[in-house]
Amino acid sequence: MRKRTQTNLVDVIIPVAYFAVRAILAVMIQTTTHGLVSSLVGGLYSVWLTMVYLLGGSAWLISNVD
Repeated sequence: MRKRTQTNLVDVIIPVAYFAVRAILAVMIQTTTHGLVSSLVGGLYSVWLTMVYLLGGSAWLISNVD
């Protein structure tokens, strides 16, 4: 069995940090509720897609280890 590396942790932290920064900027910049919600939903969707890609890839790698 392979050891987990710090790369896995970094791969999770980067999308979450990206969403947090995007949320802060959205709150600071947006003047309308619609713009704020759109920006936050877009950021959350982006993070979700990244997590699915990373976790799906990790599951595939683990299942194909000899």
